[in-house]
Parts: sequence; C-alpha cells; structure tokens
Amino acid sequence: ILLGEIIQIVAQMPFEDFVTENVFLPLGMQDTSFFPAERLRYRIAPTKWVDGEMLQGIPNNPICRKTKRGHGHAGMFTTAEDLAKFARMALQKGEADGSRFLKAESVALMTSIQSPASVDSWRGLGWDIDSSYSGQRGNLFPLGGYGHTGFAGPSIWIDPYSQSFVIFMCNRIHPDGSGDVRALRRELGTLAAQSIEAFDFDSVPDALSRTRNG
Repeated sequence: ILLGEIIQIVAQMPFEDFVTENVFLPLGMQDTSFFPAERLRYRIAPTKWVDGEMLQGIPNNPICRKTKRGHGHAGMFTTAEDLAKFARMALQKGEADGSRFLKAESVALMTSIQSPASVDSWRGLGWDIDSSYSGQRGNLFPLGGYGHTGFAGPSIWIDPYSQSFVIFMCNRIHPDGSGDVRALRRELGTLAAQSIEAFDFDSVPDALSRTRNG
C-alpha cells in the first residue's frame, strides 16, 4: 500500500495510470487493468454480494470501491497468461523478450528480505517470502522464492532455483465471502514442484534459514 502511494507522489500521476504505462503495456499484459471497461466484464468471474449487488469486474476491496481507484494492494484484474509474462520477466532478472525491463539489481532488491529483524514474517518489496500467507509455496519449493496472494483467492509463487512459477486463479469469496482455499493452494504448490522431475530440490542450499538477503 505504501509503495503505491510513494509511486504516485514521485510519478505525479495516479498509481493505476503509472502501472499501466510502465508495467502492463511494456510487458504486453493486454488483459490486465484496474476497473476494466464494462464491455469486458463478461470475462470476469463474479465475486460476491455487496448491498444486494453481485460484484463483477468491480474490486472486492472496499478502499478501491470507495476511492474508485486501484491501489498498491488491491483492485487489479488480470489473467494467468498475463501474470506468466511478469513471472518470466522476474525469472530472467528483469529481461522480457530480449529487452531490459528492470535492472537485475532492482529485481534482487524487491525479492530479497526487507523485513526488520524483529519481524518473523519475511517479505520483500511487495512480495511474500516466508510468512503465514505463503502456503502456495507448497512443501517442496525451497526458501528463496517469492509470491503473493490475493484476498479473493488467487496466488502466484515464483521459484528462481527451478526457474518455474505457479499461478492459481480462483475466486474463494463467491458468493458470500466464506470460501477457504489455503489447503488447495499448498497442495497445488507441492504438486507443481513434484512435476518438475528434472530438478532436484534437495540440492538447493537453504541459505535463508541461516541468513537474510538484504
């Protein structure tokens, strides 16, 4: 949330406009936006009932709805295909389709531990590294990857060791906000790692259990 506000101040433009111009369009994420046009809402899964209305293509997050804006923590609509484009760029240390999108140092900074030493949850800049919310890592991906979960249910986990990523697009809050996908997220993360037969996860040194990066 704070990073999104900082971006607006530095860029002197709304957060969602900055992200669209500098992230979505350059990476070819054509199906990613905040507050998608009404003509596109038929492609979006409905979320839940709010004040007698079934939300569809409207953020579930109340801050986004009240401000009618996207924020650093919520309000984005996307597809697995578009998220895969971002994940490949991150795994390639900032390169996308042969072009430099981010400096390798920037990718390393945002995906390394930035939490204070007194905080048990390990987070990067906008990324979850090891916390009670990083169950999508499953039981096999080693510490050192990074990911994110959405309140509505979707998640992503990126593993730099095996050069792989897991994207889970779901809608746990339909229709009344009471769903729970935590166990399924963990199982999918484990199954995804098991499917990478050519990679030996036991050979990865668990450096993060001994020291912090960053």
